[in-house]
Amino acid sequence: MSSIKRSAPLGMAAEHGIFTLGMRTLRRWAGGVAAYPDSGWLTVLLAFAVSGTVAWSVEAAAWVPNLPGFLPITLFGGALGLRAAQTRSLQISPHVGMILIGFAASFALTVATVPGTALEGRALTTAHRITLWAQALLDGGASTDRIAFVAVLLFAAFLLPYVTVYLTLKLRSVWGVLPAGFALFSNLTYLPASALVWLLLYLLASGLLVVQLVYLERNRAWQLVRAEPTGALSLHLLHAGFWFAVAIFVITSVIPTTGSGPNFLRSGWAELRSPLGDAEGTFTRIFASLPARKSLALYGFTGELPFRGNISLSEDVVMLVESDQPFYWRARTYDVYNGWGWENGPLQIDRADSLSDLSQNSRVTSACPECVKSMTVNTRSPTTIVYSAGEPLRTTVAVEALFLSSSQGARGERVVKLESRRVLQPNQRYTVQMFVPEISSALLQTKGVDYPEWVAERYLALPEEVPFRVRNLANRLTAGAATPYDKVFLVRQFLRTLDYSQDIEAPPPGRDALAYFLFTQKAGYSDYFGSAMVVLLRASGVPARLAVGYGTGDYDAEFDAFVVRESDAHAWAEVYFPETGWVPFEPTPNKDLQAPGGPIDLTLSALTLAASGDLTGFFWEDADLLGVDPVGDFQFDDEAIFGDSPSLVETSRAVAAGLLLVLAFASLAIVLMAGGLLWMRGLARPKTAIQAYANLVRLGRLAGVSKRPGETPHEFGTRLAQAIPGAAESVRAVAEGYTRAHYGPKDALPDVGVDPHLQWGHLMRNLLLLALRRLHVTRSPRGYAYES
Repeated sequence: MSSIKRSAPLGMAAEHGIFTLGMRTLRRWAGGVAAYPDSGWLTVLLAFAVSGTVAWSVEAAAWVPNLPGFLPITLFGGALGLRAAQTRSLQISPHVGMILIGFAASFALTVATVPGTALEGRALTTAHRITLWAQALLDGGASTDRIAFVAVLLFAAFLLPYVTVYLTLKLRSVWGVLPAGFALFSNLTYLPASALVWLLLYLLASGLLVVQLVYLERNRAWQLVRAEPTGALSLHLLHAGFWFAVAIFVITSVIPTTGSGPNFLRSGWAELRSPLGDAEGTFTRIFASLPARKSLALYGFTGELPFRGNISLSEDVVMLVESDQPFYWRARTYDVYNGWGWENGPLQIDRADSLSDLSQNSRVTSACPECVKSMTVNTRSPTTIVYSAGEPLRTTVAVEALFLSSSQGARGERVVKLESRRVLQPNQRYTVQMFVPEISSALLQTKGVDYPEWVAERYLALPEEVPFRVRNLANRLTAGAATPYDKVFLVRQFLRTLDYSQDIEAPPPGRDALAYFLFTQKAGYSDYFGSAMVVLLRASGVPARLAVGYGTGDYDAEFDAFVVRESDAHAWAEVYFPETGWVPFEPTPNKDLQAPGGPIDLTLSALTLAASGDLTGFFWEDADLLGVDPVGDFQFDDEAIFGDSPSLVETSRAVAAGLLLVLAFASLAIVLMAGGLLWMRGLARPKTAIQAYANLVRLGRLAGVSKRPGETPHEFGTRLAQAIPGAAESVRAVAEGYTRAHYGPKDALPDVGVDPHLQWGHLMRNLLLLALRRLHVTRSPRGYAYES
C-alpha cells in the first residue's frame, strides 16, 4: 500500500508536466500565428476565403448528411498552413508533422460518425471499415460504405486550406489558388447548375487575392527604389480585381460549350477527356453509395458496374439511330456477378479495321440472309462507344473489339464491347451490320439444355457468397417448369411485380445487393431488375448475362430515326438458347414486356400457373402480364429535338439568379466601402492642414475644378473660391494653411493642425452642391451636355 501511495504523486506530476508542455506549445504556436507580419492580414484573410469557398461548397452539397466538424477542420488546416509559412526554410519535416496532425484530427472526426459508446470500439470499427474499403479499391471490388469517403473528405478539408494558405504566403504567386480551383471544379462537376454561385465566389476571392499578391510584389520593388505609393492604391487594385473576376465569370457563363464550338476544340477536349473514363468508373465503384446531385450519365461502360443508390437522368440527346425496326442499343455485357455489382472475366482485345468480319461465323448469315440488319448511329456527344444489337458482324469504323477469352464459340456470341479506336465527334455517323434472327416463344420452347462448355462455364457461375434465400427463391419460382424458357417466363413475371424507383438507398455495406433488393427494399431501377433476373436464372440452371446500353428511344418522323436520350439508359437480361444465341428479355416493370430483338410472340398456351410449382407467398400484382402484350405504338415528337431543353432554361435561370444575388451583395459592399472612403478622405474634418488641402483637391476634382499641372496652392484656391463664392473664405484658409505647413521655415512645426475657426462642414456642403449641379442636364444646340 505504501508503494502505491508514493507512486501516485509521481504519476500526477507526470500528467501535469505533459499537460503544461502541451499548453505551452499551443500558446507558442498561437502566438506565432497571431504575430505573422510579412504579407499582412488582408492577404491571410483572402487566402482563407479562397479555400473556405471551396470547403463551403462541399459542405453545401451534403454528400454526407450531418458531417461533423467540416468547417472547423478547414480553419484548423488554414491555421497550420499559416504557421508553416512562418518557417524561414523549405524543410519537409514540419510539413510531415502538421499533415500527421491533420490526419489524426480527420480520423478523430470520422470516428465521431460511427455509432457506439466506447471510444476504443468505435475507433477499431472505423479502422476495420476503412481497411475493407481499401481492399475493395485494390482488388477491383466496389464499396457502398461511406465511412472512407467521410475520412477522405475531412482530410481533404484540412489539406486544401493548409496547402492554399502556405503556398500563398510562402510563394506569393498564383499557384496558391490552383489547388482550391481544382477541388472546386471537381465538386461542381457533380452538382446542379445552381451551384455555379460557388464558382463566382471563388473567382471573386481568388481574383482579389491575385491582385493583392501583385500589389505586394510591386510594393516590394517600389520600396527598393524608395518610392512611396499612395495609401489608397491597394484598395483601387482590389476594386479593379473584383470587377475583373465578375467579368471572367460572366464571360465563362455565356460562351458556347465545347460541344458547340469549333471542331478542333471539341476533338481536343474529347481526346483529353477520354482517359478520365476509367478514373470516374473507379470513383463510382468505390463510392457507390454517394447520392446523385444532378443529372449525369448512368453508365460509363467501364469494366465494373457497381450497384448504386438514387440516380437522376437528364433528357440530353445521346444519339439518333436509323434502323428499320427498334432494338435495344447495347454497349457492353457483363458475365461475372459479385455481391457489389458486375465485372468481366478474362478478355481478349482484337483490333478490327473498317468493315472487317467481327463474327467469323458464316453459318449464321447463310442460314438466314434476311436476318442481317443494319443500324446507323448519328452521335450527339463525344464518345468511343460503338453500339450494336444482336450479333455484330461489321462496322464502318475501326474498332477495338473485346471478346471473352475462349477457344470455343463464335466470336460474335463472345463479344463484350466494341470501342472506336478514335473519339467519335458530335454529328459523326457510323453503321453497324448485325445478325438478328426472328425468334418466337414457340421456337424457344423447343430448345433444351445442351449448352456449349464455354457458355456453361461462364454464364452459369455464381459466387458461393450468394445468400441461400436468393437460390431458394429461384428454385421456388421455377419449380415444375418444363423448359428453360418456362423458367425465364416465370422469373421475369415475378420481377415485374416489384416497384420501379430511381430514388432508392444503396445496399448497406457487406450485404448482397440483390438479396437486399429482393427481400428488403423491393424497389429499384433497371440495374437491379436485370441483375436479379440473370442471377435467379443462373441459380435455376439457365445461362444468362447482363447487358447495358440504351432503350429504343422515341421515333421521330422528321429525322426518320429513333431519338435516344440519357433518360433511356437501361440494363436488361440476355439469355442463351442453344442454336439460337443470346435473346434479350425485359424484367423492368416500367418497360414494355416484349424486348426489341426478343421473341415476337409471348403466348405460352401450354404453361399454366400450376406448372410453376409452389409459389405460396408470392403475390402477382399484374396478372394480365401473363398474357400477350404487344409492343406499344411509338410516340412522334413534333417539337424540335435540339432546341432549348428545360434543363438549359433552368441552368440559365439559376446562373442568372446566383449572379444577380452576388452582384447585389457586392454592390452593397462597394457602396458602403465608397461611402466610408468618401467620409474618411473627404467629408470628415481633417486633423492636419496638409490633409485638409488633399481633401479639398479631391473634392474639387469631383466638383469639376481639378488642380492644373504647375498650379500653386494659392492659384488653385483662388480658382476654386470663384466656383463656390459662399465658401471662398474657407477655401483660401485651407490653401494658406497648406502653404505654411508645407513651405514654411524648417525650424517651425511642420503642421500645427487645421484652423479651429475653419467652417469645414459649410465648405463640404458647397463642394457637394457644386458636384450635384454638374449632373444637371441642359439642352445645347448639338444635343444634351453636362454643365461643368
